[in-house]
Amino acid sequence: MARISPCLTSSAALGCGHVLRLRNEATWEVLEKHPLTPQAVAEGVTLDAIVKLGHRRCGGLRRIVVFKRPEMKEEVILITSEPFSELATLEVTGLYRHRWKVEMFFRWLKCLIPCRHWFAESREGVLIQIYLCLIKGLLLAELTGSKPNKRMMELLQWHQMGEMSDEQLAKWLAAEEAIRARRAAKNKA
Repeated sequence: MARISPCLTSSAALGCGHVLRLRNEATWEVLEKHPLTPQAVAEGVTLDAIVKLGHRRCGGLRRIVVFKRPEMKEEVILITSEPFSELATLEVTGLYRHRWKVEMFFRWLKCLIPCRHWFAESREGVLIQIYLCLIKGLLLAELTGSKPNKRMMELLQWHQMGEMSDEQLAKWLAAEEAIRARRAAKNKA
């Protein structure tokens, strides 16, 4: 294990790592298997190993985790840059299972950023724009008690441009909240 693990930590040295889904047609050669815990086996994990990818075995060394849930038709093959010592088998599968929450967050964020283009082209400028949008969204969530939507962000833009007074903004936000409450009650019924 000592000779294999340093190859996997090269991305960690750069301050990043990944957990990705690998196509089921992928080929690999197992170099080192990691023993599975009873909890991992109960969760459907069938393999956790260091492999050499590719049919010619010319790819780099990677760690793969293979699992299958009863409700799934096919196995899921995950590839990660994290060695056994850094990320447990169930943590790898957990990261994959929670990926949708990350996707939904970025979808929500894109809906909140109300511009057709970035105000700046530099990395720092884009980060500032995202941070401002997140701060605005968090403040709006604190004010209304619910996750802000695109309409609420539009109202804030009108207010910031001076086209709407504080009283008008409060009135419109209350109306938006009433609409959301009616939709939630309708969905429960």
